[in-house]
Amino acid sequence: MKILLATGNNGKLIEMQNMFKAANLHDVEILTLKDLEEVEEPVEDGNTFLANAYIKVMYYYDKFKLPTISDDTGLLVEALNNAPGVLSARYGSVNGKHTDPKKNLERIIREMVNETNRACKFVTAMYFYDGTNLISSIGELVGKIVEEPRGTKSFGYSSIFEIPEYKMTLAEIDDELRYKINHRGKAARLLIGQLKDYIIKK
Repeated sequence: MKILLATGNNGKLIEMQNMFKAANLHDVEILTLKDLEEVEEPVEDGNTFLANAYIKVMYYYDKFKLPTISDDTGLLVEALNNAPGVLSARYGSVNGKHTDPKKNLERIIREMVNETNRACKFVTAMYFYDGTNLISSIGELVGKIVEEPRGTKSFGYSSIFEIPEYKMTLAEIDDELRYKINHRGKAARLLIGQLKDYIIKK
């Protein structure tokens, strides 16, 4: 069975592939947007992660008529009134579009200088849609913002997001543990758990 993961991010692809393998769903072939013809990106103007994930799953299903999984992930920093939130992928942008993740990191670090409240959390919202079935899930991970990036094993804001329990950032811990505890992994397991019977029947 082919499923479109509505992203061009290779890190997200690897994580999702691991989640399906862990669920013993080995007959699922995951495609990404890089495997298909290029189309214009949808306008993600939702006010929540679920709303943006819904926009994406409906848009890409309509374009390619493949069972589709979308996600919207963001960082909420308590001291910044839960920014960057739904603007996480373009927080460092000057034109409101997706930007270099390094610029996003730099803005967070700059805004958090001398801030004592470092509390934050990651949130991932996911949707699956195949033209009939619409399934959603949410995963969260609580942590704190560190002063300087640490680690190279992940992407996005992971290098400034420390998990207090482990005293390491998401970019420092090994892949197996990260897939087990992170926000995207939690959302993916919940989604795949709901999909499992459906996929087996297909």
